[in-house]
Amino acid sequence: MINKLLMNGNCPICKTRIKIDTEEYATYKAKPVRIYKLKDKVESKCPGCKKIIVDEK
Repeated sequence: MINKLLMNGNCPICKTRIKIDTEEYATYKAKPVRIYKLKDKVESKCPGCKKIIVDEK
């Protein structure tokens, strides 16, 4: 099952804030972060519940 990041940048499972999005950049408060450049997809591990979260653009 794929867990997708909520629109406000929170984890869908534990509601931990993972992504902070500004006009200039996006910050992910998780590690590791895997970025797929060709697919515009970011995978990160939630620091709260340790599940893999996907952010697609």
